[in-house]
Amino acid sequence: MSDETIVMPGDSLSTEEENMPAVNSFADNGHIYASAVGRVQRSDGQIGVQSTSSVRRIAKNMMVVGVVTDYLRAVAFLKLDNMVINGVRFVAPKDGKILLEDDRHGPRPGPGHQEERKSQPMKPGDVILARVLFDDPDIYTLGIREPDTGVIHANCELCGSSLKRSDHSLVCPSCEHREHRKLSALFGDVDGVQRILREPPARSEHRPRPEYHRMGHGPRHDRGPGPRMGHGPGHGHRPHSE
Repeated sequence: MSDETIVMPGDSLSTEEENMPAVNSFADNGHIYASAVGRVQRSDGQIGVQSTSSVRRIAKNMMVVGVVTDYLRAVAFLKLDNMVINGVRFVAPKDGKILLEDDRHGPRPGPGHQEERKSQPMKPGDVILARVLFDDPDIYTLGIREPDTGVIHANCELCGSSLKRSDHSLVCPSCEHREHRKLSALFGDVDGVQRILREPPARSEHRPRPEYHRMGHGPRHDRGPGPRMGHGPGHGHRPHSE
């Protein structure tokens, strides 16, 4: 663990065989743990945490950016990015999940909707803009109901090129393969994503259950103006985060 590492309370820093606990750290059962948010600090055989008010933890109601790491029938898992917003660093000490409604029990689509039925709101590797709905002990529960939330960057599943927006779907400029996602109104708009990340967290209305999103269809609520036309960023051109 380097001295630039940002740690959260409870993170393991070292063992008592290697170091003695210093400021903002404590020993338990032979291991040394952090007791504050901050940077690791070592000196003369001691290890502790330099607490700083410029480092905060991602919390409920914040907008976050993450990459889909796994997609199951009813849930998608994301690795969330650390972010720097207005000079303050926000860290994600855990992953996120988006609950997706399984449409096996919904109305069966007609013959002309076969392609839509096969579509997925997101796929592994997609970059997602989402809102934190619940800050559970082990994972964040995220929502994508709002028009600005959803996929903001995706690559072609066939050739790996960055997909471009074409009406309400995505098309590959290299092989012309077409795909469907739950698109954010800010797809390809890096400046727009940066702007919304800087906005103060909104107070979310009470939800009786975690958010669900019907696979292959648009959001059932908060239907705002249609997505803006734009071009997806090239490889590596993601919103500024760490």
